[in-house]
Amino acid sequence: MRLNKSKSPLFAAIDCGTTSVKAAVVDQNGCLVASHLSSCPCSRRVSGAVENDPRHIRRAVFSALRGAVGKTGARSSRIAAISVTGQRATVFCLGADGEPVAPGLNWQDMRGARETALFESRVGSARFTALTGLPCNTVFTLGKWLYLRAHQPDLIRRTKRFALINDYILGLLGARNPPVDWSSASLTGFFDTGRCRWSPAILTAAGLEVGKLPGLAPPGQRAGALSCAAAQAVGLTEGIPLITGAGDQQCAGLGAGAIRPGVVEITIGTAAVPLAYSARFRPDPRRRIMCCAHALPGSWNLEGLQNSAGSSVEWMKKVLGRKLMKQDVIWGTVARLPPGSGGVRFLPYMAGSAAPHWDKGATGAFLGLTLAHGPESLLRAVLEGVSFETRENIDTFTSLGVPVDDIRVTGGYTHISAWNSILAGVLGRSVSLLEEPQASMMGAAILAAVGVGAYDSIEAAVSGMVRIKCRISPDPAQAAAYGRLFSEYRSLGGLFRNAGLFGSLDHGGGAA
Repeated sequence: MRLNKSKSPLFAAIDCGTTSVKAAVVDQNGCLVASHLSSCPCSRRVSGAVENDPRHIRRAVFSALRGAVGKTGARSSRIAAISVTGQRATVFCLGADGEPVAPGLNWQDMRGARETALFESRVGSARFTALTGLPCNTVFTLGKWLYLRAHQPDLIRRTKRFALINDYILGLLGARNPPVDWSSASLTGFFDTGRCRWSPAILTAAGLEVGKLPGLAPPGQRAGALSCAAAQAVGLTEGIPLITGAGDQQCAGLGAGAIRPGVVEITIGTAAVPLAYSARFRPDPRRRIMCCAHALPGSWNLEGLQNSAGSSVEWMKKVLGRKLMKQDVIWGTVARLPPGSGGVRFLPYMAGSAAPHWDKGATGAFLGLTLAHGPESLLRAVLEGVSFETRENIDTFTSLGVPVDDIRVTGGYTHISAWNSILAGVLGRSVSLLEEPQASMMGAAILAAVGVGAYDSIEAAVSGMVRIKCRISPDPAQAAAYGRLFSEYRSLGGLFRNAGLFGSLDHGGGAA
């Protein structure tokens, strides 16, 4: 399909998150034309299992894309390309017919902790990080493979090929043998991130044949065309180009313009993820943060990870009760509370601790509670705890010599204005919000536009499609107070670790 230059093209983007799939249609100027969200819950068990039903993902993908396309009111021929982004380390086992033979293992699945620790002891932490840019942790696809190999060998025997979210969805849409993009591959633990290839050394150590992994491709490349069946299901024209996207966080980096030194993007979604551009592969020798392949081919990104940010807020909503949380007045009260939440402190380790501590056994905690505290204090403490943990990651960037000059905040929780102000105060820096806060979606649309030649380069597409909405400066008095509170926060986390209060949950890896 050729791009029709006589009409303004539209680009469809699909973002598969932890509990939902969202599709959007974006024009060449970066304006969101329409979007649609479809629920796609994952199952969680006390064993540490977190799984995605492929049938639910298929249904949600087609529902979301059909809904977004239908809302545009435009002719389907104006959709020039489709690209995909999503959670990265989640993996599916595909049979000989290309269909999943079991539920997908979500990136949050922690059952392979014991096997991952044994693997790390054999390979060596320093060697693993030097090759992959990652700490050796269960969150990555490697941990899922090691768990399956140890506990579900029958499933391994039935698996012809593994797929990540992006290439799995491209296959649903019609791509044959779709490749996985470099950026998503760099979160598997099997990827030689400096050379952008599967690592023979890691694969050999893990006992995995390279033939079971998808092929590789840079982001923004044509991977196939929309099939007749998929086109009919979503109301589009057969043959629309399918473009390799990138991981959700790398796409967020594109969608926020974090493609040059000094620009740092922070996603506040289910997780909280700070991301900074790097012109070279620079793994952290202390294994605090990740170095991944960026969505801009030929570059890399440094990345922190906080497992439960928005998910901590959602948990708090359930605890407090939906009826209470529907009252917008509570957020106004949260905003008016002074720094420190009236003495309440929150450790945001509701799903373990990721960067920079990588403590799978860490658990969340409230401290300083009294009978005088109400829900507003608890909510603000959650926002502050997540913001403090985010600062730990940003400070790690600066300790590695990465410039932090322009911070841009994206994601579904930027609508909580109190959180934006708290984050600026905790960081002691101004933060910018974007015209389109769903930066992952915008990044995928940028790759779709570049993939069909609407822009000559990713840099040009970012310049033409990404815009700053406003800038939030920290209040000097609050920033000073948060500076003191941050030191206290770091001491609390260290106290819990040193006292052995973490690790009460055993996700050690028995069969579910």
